[in-house]
Amino acid sequence: MPHSLLAFAKYTFTKDYADTITGKNPQNLNFDLRIYEPGNFTRIIHPLFYKLNSSHLKGSYNSSKHQLNFSASIPEIAFGNFTVRRADVDVKAINGVFNFQTSIDKVYSGDSLLLDTVNLLANRHGENFDVNVMVADKHRFNYADITAYITPLKEKSVVRLDTSDVKLGNYNWHFKPDNFIYVDGKKITTHNLVFKTNDQTVFIDSYLKNDTSTSVKVTLDNTDIGDFTGVFTEKMKDLKGAMNGKLVVEDIFAKPLVYSDVVINDFTLGKELIGDIDLESRLDESGKKINLYASIKSVNNFLEANGYVSLEGKTPTLKIDADASRLGINFLNYKFFDKYVKDCRGYAQVHATIAGPLNKPLLTGYVDLINDTVSVSFLNTTYHIQ
Repeated sequence: MPHSLLAFAKYTFTKDYADTITGKNPQNLNFDLRIYEPGNFTRIIHPLFYKLNSSHLKGSYNSSKHQLNFSASIPEIAFGNFTVRRADVDVKAINGVFNFQTSIDKVYSGDSLLLDTVNLLANRHGENFDVNVMVADKHRFNYADITAYITPLKEKSVVRLDTSDVKLGNYNWHFKPDNFIYVDGKKITTHNLVFKTNDQTVFIDSYLKNDTSTSVKVTLDNTDIGDFTGVFTEKMKDLKGAMNGKLVVEDIFAKPLVYSDVVINDFTLGKELIGDIDLESRLDESGKKINLYASIKSVNNFLEANGYVSLEGKTPTLKIDADASRLGINFLNYKFFDKYVKDCRGYAQVHATIAGPLNKPLLTGYVDLINDTVSVSFLNTTYHIQ
């Protein structure tokens, strides 16, 4: 049976695969499975697979017709911090024709509703697969309706993304036409893969380092940071700032290395201007240390930080020195802090170092508060600091 199922998968999803099972003794499989309270059984599959309750899975397989039917009705799945409510799956395949449909009512991250609707459709007729993914949050403030066309070739595939429609915050994004993604095992390259609005552009370039190792460079052109933070939480959709620069990840499937050179112009928290933020990272010549630089500059702020992340040994470590001749405390007026303080004015001088293992660094140094005014919310009292 395992050999027969593998042959079915190759016949259905690849090109020019020789049929090795038709004409032989047919192999049939039928199952009707109901799962009520599996207890800790799901955690044998994966330690973070917590729940799969009151589910109904039903299917049949016939090797002589390359035929598979499968359906699933799952009221709730919990994996790690994510919970999926009301998932329905339907799969039909016969003699190379393939149809897949799934719908999910809601996806939660912790107690927060992450997605209100998820639909995935996939069909194969002839040589191509058509795949459509539609996801949306509760109020459709963010949504994605993406269509891809997949053409299997011998031992590789070509993917083309339709222009599609993706709404992030206040803008509708689309892919440029005539794009291609070539997939040859772990070797992935792209051509003309551009994601854009009328005024913002993200260039995605996947290439092979030394002709073998998949690497990706993402170039940002006037991209609004609020559009992307709003995807993960509506609480931070009022962040503003135009991102420009590039992010490079080399050797994705081996030992990923990340390089960046990104500037966020006029970064604003709500109504509070922070300034221009510059973020840079570089791998040193030894290949064992990532050098880091960051700065914040505006009329209220002048802060620079230099340091590194060491990749030597089993436990990565870091050391970053931060110096600010002027750091405005107006950022404390952002809504995240209002239950602690409000009406904050003035500035501070900072000299600090953060060092140690990445999972448990230690912060040392000093902060001088200079001519500041702070109101403590729960005391409803205003303090002046000279």
